[in-house]
Amino acid sequence: MRCVLEAFDRAGGKPVKIKTDNMSAVVKMTHGHKKKLPVIREFEKDTEGPIHLCKVRNPQSKGKCESANRFVSWLKPYENELETEDELIEAIKTINRQINQESSRTTGMPRNVLMKKEKEHLRPLTKRHILDSYLKNVDTQEVPSTLLVTYKGHGYSVPKKYIGKRVKLVETDGFLQIYYNAGLVCTHALSDQPLNYKSEHYVEGLKSSIEKKAEEAESDYEEKIRKKAETSLKRMKDLKGKAK
Repeated sequence: MRCVLEAFDRAGGKPVKIKTDNMSAVVKMTHGHKKKLPVIREFEKDTEGPIHLCKVRNPQSKGKCESANRFVSWLKPYENELETEDELIEAIKTINRQINQESSRTTGMPRNVLMKKEKEHLRPLTKRHILDSYLKNVDTQEVPSTLLVTYKGHGYSVPKKYIGKRVKLVETDGFLQIYYNAGLVCTHALSDQPLNYKSEHYVEGLKSSIEKKAEEAESDYEEKIRKKAETSLKRMKDLKGKAK
């Protein structure tokens, strides 16, 4: 996912759709059927672009993925010569410049010329705040019944409807932003307080708790009445039997 976003940044925008190989980091096979992993479905929503799986044994899709993978083999002449990551990155840039200046065997035109034309069709990167979260360590948590997610040892509240759902915690300029999928749920100022409830969240949670207790009390009351009625009816039946 980081690789895809960095490619978007280098290209200056994002395509209408993304095509990927059927790697285990993207899909899971269930009863012979491919299914995208939950994290990939979330990524689709955040990038606002569908991720298409290439068709196996199909040169029009699978072949393109395999062709791009051959880029790694172009590093073989540098084997045992590169000692640092910076040297590796510089070697890749050199190869990239050379390849882009060469003419494509398919079109007969230099790749960098075609890329300039392709850029006209790229869409701008919206929701930059949530996309940036993929490029750094982002905490993803399931919201507990207390409504509090934990960030740096402190609790921050979210609305009741997100209980049991996974939200993303992103720190930005002294604030904690909490997202569900691509939508901003709420924002908290970072605090030293152990518990940080927004009043509307606490009221909503308290109301729900009171209503639940009332329902339980009512249910318990009805159960007591039912048992009392059964006991009384049994006694009346016993009295009737003795009268005979």
